[in-house]
Amino acid sequence: MQAVVQEAEASFGPCDFMVCNAGATHPGRIEDLPIEVFGRIMTINYLGVIHSIKAVLPSMLQRHQGHIAIISSSLGLLSFTGYSAYAPTKYAVRGLADTLRNELQGTGVHISIGFPADMDTPCYKQEELIKPKECKAVSAAFGSLCKPGQVARGFVHGIEQGRYHLPSPDIGQDWFIMDGTASWSPRRLPLLVSCILAPIVPLAMFVCTKIADRIVRAERLKSQKL
Repeated sequence: MQAVVQEAEASFGPCDFMVCNAGATHPGRIEDLPIEVFGRIMTINYLGVIHSIKAVLPSMLQRHQGHIAIISSSLGLLSFTGYSAYAPTKYAVRGLADTLRNELQGTGVHISIGFPADMDTPCYKQEELIKPKECKAVSAAFGSLCKPGQVARGFVHGIEQGRYHLPSPDIGQDWFIMDGTASWSPRRLPLLVSCILAPIVPLAMFVCTKIADRIVRAERLKSQKL
């Protein structure tokens, strides 16, 4: 990666902006997935982001300017059945972004993070072919497919505004999940709005958890009866 970046910078000048969008998935129950799948997906989804950042960050720090956008996933905010190999890598990316946002204060280098939900892409269509039934059922209960262009436009708009959390077209994710799980990172919503919504978020998360658990238990019971 460093060699590629050096070659590009030699031809086009220094890199001012990097989007770290490495991603691969392999849904399945943990007992059915080979251990090699976990290593492969962690190497692509997490270490791929590390390699990209390491390739451009020294030049950005030297010039006191730059912007790195890290793309996680809605499954980096919450996860459910079928994503034991994928979701932990996206939680790791989220932790990396939170770390670097603080670590790079005062350097002129800015960090953003995006959490795209399911998108209508060829990768998603391939994923659907191997998802366990309960994974499909939980996905269907909580979300609809987003258009890639719609997600991209929201991310570009957020980056232009200098936001840390890039906006999502999924209002539930954008207003409740992202803000309610912000921890130390900047909240997605204004502080007053966050305070007003604060009592609602735990209740909404509780209900969603119960629904997801019920779906999985029902599908497990069906498979045992076959």
